[in-house]
Amino acid sequence: MPEKFEENTGQTPDVWVPDIWVIGGGKMGQALIRGWLRAGVAAGKLGIIDPKAADHRHFEGLPVAVKRRRPQDLPHFRHELLVLAVKPQSLPQLLPLYQTAALQGCWFLSVVAGQPLSLIQEQLASVAVMRAMPNLPAAYQQGFIGCYALPSLPSVIYQTWVGLLEKLGMVMPVESEQQLDLVTALSGSGPAYIFLFLEVLSAIAQEQGLPPKLAGKLAEQTLLGSAVMASQSGVQPSLLRQQVTSPNGTTAAALRVLMADPGLAGLLRRAVAAAFERAQELRKN
Repeated sequence: MPEKFEENTGQTPDVWVPDIWVIGGGKMGQALIRGWLRAGVAAGKLGIIDPKAADHRHFEGLPVAVKRRRPQDLPHFRHELLVLAVKPQSLPQLLPLYQTAALQGCWFLSVVAGQPLSLIQEQLASVAVMRAMPNLPAAYQQGFIGCYALPSLPSVIYQTWVGLLEKLGMVMPVESEQQLDLVTALSGSGPAYIFLFLEVLSAIAQEQGLPPKLAGKLAEQTLLGSAVMASQSGVQPSLLRQQVTSPNGTTAAALRVLMADPGLAGLLRRAVAAAFERAQELRKN
């Protein structure tokens, strides 16, 4: 039985899990660590294994109590949770290093885009593996996380991972790895689409004479307020758009441009299709 999980909230913990090691200290790996820290996970329970572990600048802002190891300094794993958060091309070469950990009873979560469960289970000789696709807002507990597991995964493992992922945002199971590829293309890559929109909207505001700080806040708050309204109003986005749009008004004039063929919808369809195709290529390769 794993040891009792400790949180730094001063409250009685209600989740039983062992230490969590994130294999890969890049943007996604650090986003997971930061999200768990904000959720009250004790820093001493979290670890990163990354080639740059000795470079403190690479982990700026993370508490010293977060344990850091280089791959050549692998600790002894036993009944711990290991999160695979490396680049897709690195995973096949990495997995053999953790076969002993699998034999020692470790549970694995892969957040690697495109790499299938079959590859991971085969390389580790373990069924204790689940896949998930979070996005970077998980660092602020505002992520969307699609998850996928085979029916053979024991329920206790599935529920433990889901419980941890729910600390990072909204968790939704999917029915296939192909659907997980679509989650990758939409919400995994999606923040970049939103940030590009903010970047362009802010730049346009500056071009029209607004100071940079005001332009940036205008774009951010417009997006944030609209997202909250869409989430909490219970009204379909298409109806919300109509509510904002007065006949022959300023919004209508702008929407005529955005909705002209191929328009914003056409560009986004092409962008998501390209990301989805790339995710499938990674899975096949």
